[in-house]
Amino acid sequence: MNRNGKELGFSLKEICLKVIADHIDEWFCSSISELTLKNSMYVLGPFECLDSESTQQLINLLSMKKKLKVMHLHLLLHSRLEAIDFTVPCAFMNDIFIKKLEYRCPKLIRISLKNCSKVTAKAIKCLAEAFNALQYLDLSNCYMACKDDVLSCIGNNCAQLRQLILDGCSMITDTGIKNFCQCYAKANRDRKLLRKLSLVNTQITDAGLREVLQTFRLLSTLSVSGCRDIVDPFCSFIPQKKLFSLSILDLSNTGINDISVDHITTLCPGLHDINISNCDNVTDVTITTINSISGVRSFSIAGCHLITFTIGIIPLLYNHGYQLETLNLSGMDNIDLAAIWHLCPRLKVLIMESCKDICQTPTYGIDTNQSRHLHLQKLNLKDSTFYQGEADIDESRSDCLKFIKKFCGNTLKYLYWSRMEGITDSLICDFLNEDCFKSLTYLELRYCHNITSDSLEQILQCCPSLQQLDIRFCQQISTANNEELKSYADEINHNVTILWE
Repeated sequence: MNRNGKELGFSLKEICLKVIADHIDEWFCSSISELTLKNSMYVLGPFECLDSESTQQLINLLSMKKKLKVMHLHLLLHSRLEAIDFTVPCAFMNDIFIKKLEYRCPKLIRISLKNCSKVTAKAIKCLAEAFNALQYLDLSNCYMACKDDVLSCIGNNCAQLRQLILDGCSMITDTGIKNFCQCYAKANRDRKLLRKLSLVNTQITDAGLREVLQTFRLLSTLSVSGCRDIVDPFCSFIPQKKLFSLSILDLSNTGINDISVDHITTLCPGLHDINISNCDNVTDVTITTINSISGVRSFSIAGCHLITFTIGIIPLLYNHGYQLETLNLSGMDNIDLAAIWHLCPRLKVLIMESCKDICQTPTYGIDTNQSRHLHLQKLNLKDSTFYQGEADIDESRSDCLKFIKKFCGNTLKYLYWSRMEGITDSLICDFLNEDCFKSLTYLELRYCHNITSDSLEQILQCCPSLQQLDIRFCQQISTANNEELKSYADEINHNVTILWE
């Protein structure tokens, strides 16, 4: 506990890792040079006893403290590792490190090289050949190295692969995907283990995706967000009436339309997570077809301007609202908070960014006077406005925000209010002065030009669990105000990160 009796919440393991991170240079690196480590084939100790999770936590801690060095990574690559994520130290990753993985970490089955842009295609091919028991591989944003021929090598050698992430690998085309499918199928024969494939922002088209669907009938998670040439990949399977096992499907920013969504819902009855955000060709008709499947728990239609709340969303909520946990309606106008509150009792994430004229009209036979609270964990109202008929706009906003408290219970952790119209000190203090915000860990108030330093101390008092407060670009918060707030946080022993500029 700290001096105010507040639980710090660190486990013994976390404390030990923090101490190691603080003293790693003087304890473990003072008697050995980086060149020696670089040229050594094997390094025995002192971290052989650490499991994969602890090793990863130590790497992330060193990075967070801005202490991570190349020699630390050389020390931490040991033979017991089964998983490693190089996303954080991606700037250090090159072909030399990949080569060292081959003989230092023979048990690896999960590797992430996300954002490791210095790694070449040759190194990735060597990695695929060396780790043929690999189950998880993330090559996101390795856009110069991850090309079509690399996928053939992965398909030939990684027969146990269950998850393949290729987001941002913009040089991947249908040719590479088809080669991967054929090589993987040949290597596995009847044992097609791949369950998750992500091809965000690649060059894949309907033809390539059909090859994926034909090869991996048991695929459960598929993401092709940003692939604008995806229009109707499921149409050719309609005559066969063979069902797919997909449960999570991300088609955001693609060219799909109402007809293609109808084909998807016909062939994928087990879908529970659907993302069709920013698909310009889907209308309220799409919602009708989605209503034909059961079990939808997450639904995102951000930026779908041809879908309306009254005609499209209300029927969806009547059909799926009871089990819905995530709802993203960003960019939609005339959202009725009362309907969401009444029809979605299990909602955990509600995103209404850039929504205009949000209201809380007690329509649809809804009694808004009930004291029932939801258990929302994340609420995003960035750049949104409120409307309440002929009422004063400030009064409407205040009424809506008061009603939003009914969503929060005492579970809200993330609250986004950046650029939200009419946010003032009094409104913030009135809104946050409730027990339901005791669990809030992140509050974003960027570009809220009407708030002053008067409300910031109140925020810290009302939100004892707050870990990050983002007040960047708030015009009335000065450098002096920021320093005073940090001093006040130290005074009350509130360990919060304040973002300001």
